[in-house]
Amino acid sequence: MYYWNTKALAHELAEDTLSKQYHKNYYLAAALVVSAVYYYGMYSPRPIMMFV
Repeated sequence: MYYWNTKALAHELAEDTLSKQYHKNYYLAAALVVSAVYYYGMYSPRPIMMFV
């Protein structure tokens, strides 16, 4: 898997040579990152409102 080498990943995606297993792995990794960011935003403390 290409975590940091995005040029190689883009090249394989453009040529459609990326295996099904890697497609699944990238999909799962993206889903985990999106879920983590979402829950971080939901449970982070509210900002202090000034001039209320």
